[in-house]
Parts: sequence; C-alpha cells; structure tokens
Amino acid sequence: MNNAQVLEELLTGFEISEFSREWIQRSKVDEAGIKSSYNLLRRIGLTDEKIATYAQLLGKDPESIERNYQKLSALGLTNEKIATSASLLGKDPETIERNYQKLSALGLTDEKIASQAHLLGRDPETIERNYQSLSKLGLKDEKIASQAHLLGRDPETIERNYQSLSKFGLKDEKIASQAQLLGNDPETIERNYQNHIRLLRKDYKDRYSGRELLLTQAQLLGIPSTTIENNIQFLDHVGIDYHNGLLLGTTAQLKRKKMAWLLREVFDYRNIPQEEKHKTIERMYDFVRNNPQYLISSISTLEKKKTKLRAKIHD
Repeated sequence: MNNAQVLEELLTGFEISEFSREWIQRSKVDEAGIKSSYNLLRRIGLTDEKIATYAQLLGKDPESIERNYQKLSALGLTNEKIATSASLLGKDPETIERNYQKLSALGLTDEKIASQAHLLGRDPETIERNYQSLSKLGLKDEKIASQAHLLGRDPETIERNYQSLSKFGLKDEKIASQAQLLGNDPETIERNYQNHIRLLRKDYKDRYSGRELLLTQAQLLGIPSTTIENNIQFLDHVGIDYHNGLLLGTTAQLKRKKMAWLLREVFDYRNIPQEEKHKTIERMYDFVRNNPQYLISSISTLEKKKTKLRAKIHD
C-alpha cells in the first residue's frame, strides 16, 4: 500500500489539501510511520477532521513528532492545548529547543512559554532580530519577557511602528515604556494618531494642540478612536476635564458602572428616602468631579477602599 492509499484509508471522507498529499507522497516515511503519527495525534486528542487539516504532519518523521510532543508536554501544555497548536508538532525539534532556550534565557518561566507556545515554532532568526531591536530601544530582558508576544511579530511591523512613533515625537525611552504598541497594526497606529490629536486638542484653532497629551500618554495610541470619542463625550457631560490620559484608557460604559457602584455602595442609594434620591445623585456627581481618580481604579480596588470612601463623603 502506498502513502496515498494509507492516507485515504485513515482519513476517508475528509478533505485533504493538495500540498499535504504531495508532501506525504514525497516523504520518506513509510506506512508504519504514517500510522504511528496518526495514532499519536489521535491520542493527543485531534479528531480526524483536525488531522486532515494538518495532514502534512503524517509525512513527518514520527520520532520528531513524538519528541516535540514530549517537549511541549514537559512545558505544561495539556493535550488539548497541543491539539490547538498542532502545527508545532511538525516543526524541526532543534528549532523548538533553540527557541525554548532563548526564551528561558530572557527569564520566561515554562508556564509563560507555554502561554506563548506559538513562539516555539517561529524562525529563531526572527526572534533574535526582534530581541535585538527591542534591546536597542532600551528594553531590559525582564520587560521583553513581559511583552514576549513581540518576539514573534513580523520584524518589519515592529520597525515600521518604531519609525512612526519616533516621527510623532516619542523618544526611545517612551517607546520602550509602551512597547506593546510596537506589535500593533501600523495603519491603526497612524490612524489613531491622526484621529486622537483632533479629538484631544485643547485649542480648536490648532489641530495639533492634543499632541502633547499623546506624547506623555502614548498608550492612548493603542485605544480605538471610538473609545476616545465616547470617553470625551461622557467626561464632558459629567463635567470632568478629559485631558487626562488615564481617564481615557477605559470605556465610558465601565466608568458608568463605577459611578453606579459608588452610588449604591458608598452613597447607600437604595436605603435613602425617595425625596433624597435626586440630591444624592447630585452629591455623587460632585464627588466624582472632585475625585476623578476613582474612575480610574477598578471596582475591586474600590471595594477594598469602601470604608474609607464612605468616611470621605462625610468629611
């Protein structure tokens, strides 16, 4: 029985790409090898449909697949996780090991590497090139480890975003502190910059008067313009100066939830007489206007401060 016949026997009724068929046909793996790899993939949890999608794996050396499986398992990846990252099983084991050693050297724990398992299958030269680029910006290994996904990005994307951020006026130190921006879609970064400076301008005669805020709060470049615009409208309605980058980082909807929480948990809205409810709402609004930092805190943080907040409103 030739390889094509073995493939049809194992995956009858499932669509297999022409690339996979040709790969298996040209491979040096025999019938026993194909069946061995098939049985391993089934044992991990891949369905026949999933195997058909990655049918080229059946043309790989079974020992390589087994070695990769053992390596991924040792990192803490469950069979379910390995099944969703099945392409890694077909990678050169030396590539996976080389990337693992590089990521470990950066300070990534096995658990962290497992959460970014796709990096193990990347071209080691790409990971090294991105590492060098990030290092030149001033990112320490610890910081790079916290933004490990950047190591697997297209180096041209990182370079293009770096050039854009520099063009906007951000210094390398500032770019390094907001390194996550380097992995964003370059067109999105450019579009957000142009839209944000229009929305955030302090002088409506000067389109670029919002630039200073963007330079100091560069993380805003990663936030959609619709979110920024909704925030501005909401904060303006409440009576809070929206030229505060930290206030613009969460949605208006979330801020409304925090205000509702304050009204309920701090101002005890549910237990006050009906005739005092309107006045209580006004007090809550005044409190937020004078203490907008509480719209930045998470509700869980506010929960921990509830006693102090209740005391504060009676000062």
